Amino acid sequence: MDTAVALIIFNRTDTTKKVLQALRQVKPAKLLVIADAPPHNHPDDIEKCAATRKIIEQVDWNCQVIKNYSEKKFR
Repeated sequence: MDTAVALIIFNRTDTTKKVLQALRQVKPAKLLVIADAPPHNHPDDIEKCAATRKIIEQVDWNCQVIKNYSEKKFR
């Protein structure tokens, strides 16, 4: 698939896994992954966001993965 795909993630590991499985079927050549930072006063979100970002490392097809991960919460 020549069309680039933008994927916005946050803290939902199960959903991210499902989306990545679907993307694996079409194998886009370029994947832009965008993630906001977790709020510092929510420790659960900090762990979940890190786990969700780690799932993106499982891209196992020929794909340019461009990550835009914020380190600061925009709210």
